[in-house]
Amino acid sequence: MIGRIEEALWGRALTLSERTATMMTHFVHEGDGNGLGSEAWHPNLLFVTVPDVPFDARGTARRFCEWATLLSHLPLAFCVQDGAEKVGIPWDWPNLRALFMAGSTKYKLSQEMADICREGKRRGLHIHGGRVNTLNRIRHMIRLECVDSIDGSGFDRWRDTYIGGGLEFVNHELLDAAAQGGLAVIE
Repeated sequence: MIGRIEEALWGRALTLSERTATMMTHFVHEGDGNGLGSEAWHPNLLFVTVPDVPFDARGTARRFCEWATLLSHLPLAFCVQDGAEKVGIPWDWPNLRALFMAGSTKYKLSQEMADICREGKRRGLHIHGGRVNTLNRIRHMIRLECVDSIDGSGFDRWRDTYIGGGLEFVNHELLDAAAQGGLAVIE
């Protein structure tokens, strides 16, 4: 799996030293590069989710520790699962660039998840909501005022049917929230 991602980005699988180069930036003199040029990853790549254990914060933390070093040359997303506040978030991990709102529907809509995502946004992370397949879930994500992107398999599978209406709904919700003083709209 890692090799396929690397081949798509750089045309080949990377060596272990190239994968870990971004963790060693403080040991390398400026301009020495990482063997791939000046960019540590493709500029259009927002994040790569580190493998997780659905609905299990402790299992996800263990899996993150197993995989994050191998993927550390990429911008990483940590999947926030049920109970993450008790287990902890690896805030200071090298190349942590995003939080992926995972977990059960109940947890995803919880105050705990909202607080974790707001803290992530305060720390400059990209916040992504996964499994957002209903208009109510879209509304919830917008009203959190910290979510940067969402995905939902329904919008992917039936894009011709749902994308247009979904985008209209998002636009309406953003304008409505701005009118109520909740969001700043840039025109």
